[in-house]
Amino acid sequence: MRHTSFANQPVKAGFPNAAQDAPQHSLDLHELVVKRPASTFFMRVEGHSMEKMNIYSNDLLIIDRSLQIQPGDLIVAYSEGEFVLHRINTQDPSTSSDSIDMEYFGVITHIVHSAKL
Repeated sequence: MRHTSFANQPVKAGFPNAAQDAPQHSLDLHELVVKRPASTFFMRVEGHSMEKMNIYSNDLLIIDRSLQIQPGDLIVAYSEGEFVLHRINTQDPSTSSDSIDMEYFGVITHIVHSAKL
């Protein structure tokens, strides 16, 4: 399994402090984003309908099929012969207007996209 160097120090989102040598530790992104390997799937996004939610075409989704769907979750569902992205009703998942026509596939746990579009 590949390991990438990980600076064990947060990145400040503002005016930087004096430069410090950050100690580096090994980081395995797979270990970070995959909590349940047997129920985790990776899928690529195709299309632009979710860009308002910062999900872009070619993003990589990490989906866990073992998680219970909660209000507000982003999910992958199967509808009319294809996979689709959907946000679950924030009040009650069972009241989602189009939940009748969709078969839930899994809950999106992580979204990976390039900072260089």
